[in-house]
Amino acid sequence: TYWVVDFDTEEIIDLHIENNEHKINFNKHIKERKYSSVIELIYKGIAADNFNEDILDYFTIDTIREKLSENKQYIVPLNLYLDKENIYQQISYTKVDLVDKKAFIVATRDITDNVERERLLRNELAIALEKAEKASEAKSSFLFNMSHDIRTPMNAILGFNEMAAKHIDDKEKALD
Repeated sequence: TYWVVDFDTEEIIDLHIENNEHKINFNKHIKERKYSSVIELIYKGIAADNFNEDILDYFTIDTIREKLSENKQYIVPLNLYLDKENIYQQISYTKVDLVDKKAFIVATRDITDNVERERLLRNELAIALEKAEKASEAKSSFLFNMSHDIRTPMNAILGFNEMAAKHIDDKEKALD
């Protein structure tokens, strides 16, 4: 989905929605073809619970104007609920100069699969890390126990060797 918005009037100049269901939903809920109407729909209707007024600042015309004056593109991740399903969107803003007006393109992209895949990978990495930590702990414990188990007889052997070396001339004491 993408739409072109006039910076001064906030009017949606062009709208392209590939998914017919989304197009019907969009047209059904948008009162006027204004950028603020779309943001209001997202804010009041389909945004996740954690979408609050602070996050709303990311989407204001003033913020977009400021961000696009600094960079070529401005990207915001967004978590939505559609039909009780968690959907992750990436919204990107790009400034364009049309012949008679300044505008920006708003493009949305569904990144739900990427987010879910990343979440699964993070879980797998956490499990692998836990296994590695347990293996390292087991190795350390084994080495500690082995060094203790080897040190005691080794000390005895070295002690006997030293005693035998001291009494090398006295065969009976050396054998003892």
